[in-house]
Amino acid sequence: MMLGLAACNSAQPDDSGSNGAQQKKAVAMISFVRSDPLLSTYPQSCPANVYKTGAAVAGEVADCAKNPRQCISQCKSGNGKACFDSAQIVEAGNSPDDNLATYPLYMRACALGDGNACVNAGAAIKNTVWSGGKPAEASTPKCQFQTFSKMCKAGHAWGCYMTAQEYKRGGFDGRSEAKYEKYMRSACKISKTSGACYPAFR
Repeated sequence: MMLGLAACNSAQPDDSGSNGAQQKKAVAMISFVRSDPLLSTYPQSCPANVYKTGAAVAGEVADCAKNPRQCISQCKSGNGKACFDSAQIVEAGNSPDDNLATYPLYMRACALGDGNACVNAGAAIKNTVWSGGKPAEASTPKCQFQTFSKMCKAGHAWGCYMTAQEYKRGGFDGRSEAKYEKYMRSACKISKTSGACYPAFR
């Protein structure tokens, strides 16, 4: 399921293939995640608590659509962008239970310092259907608020956007139009070109 968040870091989908081809790539990526001891058992705690707890390494990222196994290897080695791009490949395939792969990939990227991945991990918990039980700590309103607001403070526009939306619907601390507008303006201060920034708040 595509979450529609943090597009600024996303891998570009391969438009040359069919939906079936995208799904095959996604299924392969899911298989790699599920069979990997590190990723399949990745901590199911609150994204806000794992942010920047891993040892990140820089480097060129493989084309995850063409080399999913290499991308997973780079993710395991500490390249947060490889983790993020791998998760995007899985989402593009719209495979059933894709969150069983996207969540650990986003969590790994989050631990490696990718704030947008932290937001997407929180959104995966919040907005997708889980056939099994959701990670308990990450599913709490307290964790969701901590994750989105912490990423907003860290300079990630989508964190501000998600915090604003919760104030709009009253999900964290009751409805507040003033706080909604405040966080939407914060998203635009961070990036006027981000999809998290609505024109009315620029």
